[in-house]
Amino acid sequence: IMDQGQIGSCDWFAAVYYQMTFLHNQQNRQPADPTNTFSPQFGYNILNNAGSFPYNIRVDDVYKFVHKHGCATLSDFPYDQNYLPWCTDPSVWQRALSSRIAGYQFFTCRGESPGADYSFERDDDFFREIKRLLSEGEILVIQSETYAAKFALLADDPTTREDDAFAGESIITEGKNGPEHTVALVGYHDHLWIDLNKDGKVQPDEKGALKIADSQGIAAPNHNDGFMWLAYSAVGSSIFQNRVNRMFIRRDYSPKVLGKIVLTAAERDKIRFQFGRSAQTRESAAADSPLVFDPYGLGYAVGTAGVSLIVGGNVAFDGGKAPADAGFVFDLSDIAAENSGDHWFLRIENSGNQPVVLKEFSLMNAENGCLVKDHNLPCTLVHQEIYRFLKADF
Repeated sequence: IMDQGQIGSCDWFAAVYYQMTFLHNQQNRQPADPTNTFSPQFGYNILNNAGSFPYNIRVDDVYKFVHKHGCATLSDFPYDQNYLPWCTDPSVWQRALSSRIAGYQFFTCRGESPGADYSFERDDDFFREIKRLLSEGEILVIQSETYAAKFALLADDPTTREDDAFAGESIITEGKNGPEHTVALVGYHDHLWIDLNKDGKVQPDEKGALKIADSQGIAAPNHNDGFMWLAYSAVGSSIFQNRVNRMFIRRDYSPKVLGKIVLTAAERDKIRFQFGRSAQTRESAAADSPLVFDPYGLGYAVGTAGVSLIVGGNVAFDGGKAPADAGFVFDLSDIAAENSGDHWFLRIENSGNQPVVLKEFSLMNAENGCLVKDHNLPCTLVHQEIYRFLKADF
């Protein structure tokens, strides 16, 4: 359990620090340590519009970011609540790529959440799916207004010893629907008892609870060393913002083709770029190419909320006001094709009036180390968009 502190990074704690770290290390059969625990600040600092409580991202954006870019570990990008600086070390971006997730999906009940991958018509089937996935070793992510929940203390069911160690712990007896907080479901216990009607008698609808990993620290009020119990009787799709999120991890992933750029800029939110392939070295041909890699959050595509994911971050890469350098490495394997004869291109735009200097654009075959660089750099962009082309048979 970690404490997110005074910034709104709970999406990243639930989906990256808890869910992604657990699933990755479970698959690799290794204990978690700082070298394989994923940093909730790596992607958060990119997409938070240079604000401590971002207004333009959704939990889907977290999954889409780590699907494209993977995530740096705590040893590479520690969590210190400094939400302004981006990761500017290209070697960290490159190491993060090995953790690119395979994808994500979410399910709902009675079609209450548009776009769900699957849905259940009955509440008990929805609940049964949650328990099934937890029992099979998954970690699930939900959004629920736990701040406004009602709490009580677990009682001790005299008919079983299974709950003895948990008597007196805090449990949520009533939840509230709301997107303001994101947490991870990490387990369940069928034998816990909460005497809801205060009659001193154990009844079936008073038994059982889901276990939540929160990001408020181990000493948070109404928590049990940072965890929370949620009574089965309080569970419903409505208090989960009508959806439960799953993540799928790749096994032993290694990129094939890497793209690297190095920039100097004073206004990072004015920059957009993408990579692609084109049969001709003409801007019109590149603009029409279907083979495009748009780096999520940094490219031309908008986020889930329909706006730029870095809008409002009118600062340099290091969070300051003076021009600063940054290097980025991206996995272009999804648009790679050997011996195609195509040209690779970088499309980059500076929509601001402060200069952006493109200092490096290069491609590397990660399997054999072959490197191709643009030797006609640096070049400066001021309120303009340009294309750069490279020839590489990979």
